[in-house]
Amino acid sequence: MIQVIYGKRGSGKTKRMIDMANSLMSIAKGSIVFIDDDNRCMLNLHHDIRYINAGEYEVISSPMLYGFLCGILAEDFDIEHIFLDGLPLLCGAKSVAAMEEFFLKVKNFANRHDLTVTMGISGPADDVPAFLSGHMI
Repeated sequence: MIQVIYGKRGSGKTKRMIDMANSLMSIAKGSIVFIDDDNRCMLNLHHDIRYINAGEYEVISSPMLYGFLCGILAEDFDIEHIFLDGLPLLCGAKSVAAMEEFFLKVKNFANRHDLTVTMGISGPADDVPAFLSGHMI
């Protein structure tokens, strides 16, 4: 399943994702992974949540991020939820609309592996791409 938290920069998407991840810790049967492009929110997450700074691995494009996700899941089959904060910056997309192919690949990936992926996406509130509709929370 794919969930999207969409809004303008500075609207509280990261805080909401951190709160969601921390609250899932009490009911999660598997692992939770939080991926961002820096370390700014690492200390706000429960210590059992796997925090990954994708910037340390030089993830700079959608294909690289998709391969990175596949590698993370291959290493730990118990992952049940992945949070991706800072898209489209994290996958090097110039706009949210340019992320459609990546979004569909991650959606299929999540469905195949019974995984929930929550994405934090910054963009103008009045210009939400159609492929995101139905996934907004």
